[in-house]
Amino acid sequence: MFKFIDLINPWGQLVIAACMVIIAGSQLSRYGNTLSQKLRLGQAWVGLVFMAFATTLPELFTSTAAAGIEKAPNLSIGNNLGSIFFNISIIVVLDFVLKTKVIFTAASRRIIASQSLSVILILIVCFALLLEAVRPPDFVPPGIFGVSSLLIFAFVVYLLGSWRLFKYEQVSPLAAEMPSKRQLPSLRAILTGYSFLLVIILMGGLLLAHSGKRLSVEYNLEASFVGSIFLAISTSLPELYNLALGNIFGANIMNVTVIFLSDIFYRPGQLMDHAMRVRGGQIHFLTIGLILLMNDLVVFLAFAGDGSHLSRRGLSPVFTALKAKKACFGINKI
Repeated sequence: MFKFIDLINPWGQLVIAACMVIIAGSQLSRYGNTLSQKLRLGQAWVGLVFMAFATTLPELFTSTAAAGIEKAPNLSIGNNLGSIFFNISIIVVLDFVLKTKVIFTAASRRIIASQSLSVILILIVCFALLLEAVRPPDFVPPGIFGVSSLLIFAFVVYLLGSWRLFKYEQVSPLAAEMPSKRQLPSLRAILTGYSFLLVIILMGGLLLAHSGKRLSVEYNLEASFVGSIFLAISTSLPELYNLALGNIFGANIMNVTVIFLSDIFYRPGQLMDHAMRVRGGQIHFLTIGLILLMNDLVVFLAFAGDGSHLSRRGLSPVFTALKAKKACFGINKI
């Protein structure tokens, strides 16, 4: 499938694929926003579903290709967890650099439910990985058709959470704050552009997964490291281009569901189980700890008083670091 493209150095493949994903992904999120406005949906649910889905497509195609085609579970999981970390880091770093409340407005408090849902889902993933890491060799992890039961549970939690948020937005006056349909392109034009960019991202995602596998093999790098750094940065940059709290938290929630979908495509067994049985799988616990740390920092930033910023809240990193370690207990025993 990649015989011709394999004539190119894996780093060159990574750059080409990243450019495809970044350019198409940044444009795709515009189409997702326009489509959600056309359908006049609530703003928080828009970020959770439509915009998040648009910006998560690079992770979806890359991770499912890594799991289903390349048979690299740590590459797949590392891409998703790394993307979640970089998405949250975008907010914290910009708040620190700008030293203003530009990013965190009164409207940002509406998406705290999305942030809470993302933390719950990430903790479920953490528990699933921990269970696989400490289980006895003769213990068969529970699953349905080769898919982890905990990931299925996480997917159900996502569906229930997004539905609850949608119902809340239906009765909220904020749901009416949408442009008139007459100001927007036709639905056919929106769907045509959306579909074209979808194909570009699909091709870029497949190439990203392939280049990541080549990098881990040819340079003897951990697949979890390649996924958590190189692939995660490439698939997270569309979120940086379209910075919005609701979109980023929604994308993080979608990234957890992508792990569930990747488990479906990974046919040799359960994705989590195989990830913990190969070298480098424990790196995911460090990533999850950093994710929880960044999530708490964002909550502090969003609810702090006017004019405050990250550099004035010295105690929050200590508190959140302890909370992250507690959430992923047992990491130092693995």
